[in-house]
Amino acid sequence: MNEALYFEKYEEFRGAAAAQYGPPKQEVRHVPETYKNDPGSGLLQGIVFYYAAWDLDDIEIPLSVEGGDAAARVSIEYTNKELKLEAERKAKGNGGDQF
Repeated sequence: MNEALYFEKYEEFRGAAAAQYGPPKQEVRHVPETYKNDPGSGLLQGIVFYYAAWDLDDIEIPLSVEGGDAAARVSIEYTNKELKLEAERKAKGNGGDQF
């Protein structure tokens, strides 16, 4: 497994989001000193992670690269704030049941 590919994809997605929406509102790169020379190993152990988030008027965009249990993943999510609030209101109106 080439863990560097996960970091590369994270940077690719981060660059595209930053080009479209500007710099992230929040960003964390957690790489303890022990893993500075081998962040991929720390990624697979769930110790190293990167996170960036954009919070715009109408959407939220969290992006992360993280791992654990010898696996890794890059995830990005686009959430429409209005639709999210509507779904939460519906869930409350149904006694908290999923719709």
